[in-house]
Amino acid sequence: MSNTRRILIICISYIPCLISGTAFSNAIGTDFHNFNPTSNGIDFVTVQSSEPISPGVFNLGLFLNYAANPLYEFVEGESIDRGSVRNSLVSMDVNLGLGLTKNWDIGINLPATLDQRIEEGNSRIQFAKRGLNEVRLSTKLRFAGDSEGGVAAVVSANINTIKNNPYLGKNGGPIYNFELIGDWSISKFAFGVNLGYRLRNVGEPLDGVPIEPPGDQYLYSLAISRLISSLDTQIIFEVYGAQPASEPKQAETKRHMTSSEALLGSKYLFSHNLALHVGASTFIEKNATSPDYRIYTGINWTMGPLWKKRKRRKKKKEKKHVLHLITPNVEFIDPPPVFEDIPPIVNNQPQLFVLENVEFELDSATKIGPNSLAEINKIGQYLVENGYQRIVIEGHTDSLGSGQYNLKLSRERAVNVGAHLIKHFNIDKNSIEVVGKGESEPIADNSTFQGRQRNRRVEIRVFN
Repeated sequence: MSNTRRILIICISYIPCLISGTAFSNAIGTDFHNFNPTSNGIDFVTVQSSEPISPGVFNLGLFLNYAANPLYEFVEGESIDRGSVRNSLVSMDVNLGLGLTKNWDIGINLPATLDQRIEEGNSRIQFAKRGLNEVRLSTKLRFAGDSEGGVAAVVSANINTIKNNPYLGKNGGPIYNFELIGDWSISKFAFGVNLGYRLRNVGEPLDGVPIEPPGDQYLYSLAISRLISSLDTQIIFEVYGAQPASEPKQAETKRHMTSSEALLGSKYLFSHNLALHVGASTFIEKNATSPDYRIYTGINWTMGPLWKKRKRRKKKKEKKHVLHLITPNVEFIDPPPVFEDIPPIVNNQPQLFVLENVEFELDSATKIGPNSLAEINKIGQYLVENGYQRIVIEGHTDSLGSGQYNLKLSRERAVNVGAHLIKHFNIDKNSIEVVGKGESEPIADNSTFQGRQRNRRVEIRVFN
């Protein structure tokens, strides 16, 4: 089954959960919904990273969360103090993200209410039916940076699907959000800061509702995460919230427009393309939009690229050749020797070939896809035409799995590439030196799908 067909089947299977229904509230799920997982699934949970999804890479996110006391309650126009759980919501977010270019991606978020529990006798603004609350479209453009950090801008639009929404008023919407994104890495820690402005196109207040539709807001969020490689787990801490951009007429409206929440969660890298999220959050200050506490779980399933990069002609004098490689099936005939480490040759600049994302079957060093024989043959042809004195082949992996296992796997995969050059191009076995680096020398962030792709590579240095 093709990747595209799998995507369609998964997306269609969730359509019944997202049937739009009328409601009296958007206290959770739309622009006032504090818990908004990102569409690209990179680095954090709700806080944006400057890094877009790689071109052609697709991300599907599915999150469920339970929130205690998230609905706005009032008695004669005044909100009541919090105590036991008097109301609760179970919500779902379906997030789709797609990378278009190196610095540009797009996303769609579909938040929906699955269930609500209301204690009898309380006055509140509540949902009338379950279903889709809004459609949120977003796009990210990175101005500068790489996998270690950078600066980007995110623009998104909230399209309300709730009938009689008191926070938008009559004929209100859509809502536009403009955010500036900055992030950076220090050792195994990643930091992110988002600052923005929410432009709310509100209508006239609804009859019988004790609040006026809130106006524009300032948005802020920050995040800190650390990847624990030995556990294949990323620990994430976030703070996010909003403040009114102008003084509202009603005190309760200001209270509702002010929100802040803190989150602590974990992201377990279940496989190279599947991550599992688990965590909880709580309010920082008591207000009408942050729940007493929230528990969430979710997955990010990433695949691709769904299309191939356009190949560019390399200059003859270029010192680095980057090839995207799926090597062929080969046998270990007269394999090259393996070294624990290889000392460099001084004053001899090698020609460097980086075979990014060398795709072997899962946990295998010999069962390799047969689709790109021409790519590795380019290196063999280069060696035949230009000659060589010494060839150093380094195998690298991402951080998933134990360090000892990855070291062995990287060494075996590098041997496999060397064996192919010996067999098919008569490369002198004694000129090839193979070393496995395992996960010790990453060139990208192992906490992201595209970072792990780049780290699974073979580097070939040719000394003349």
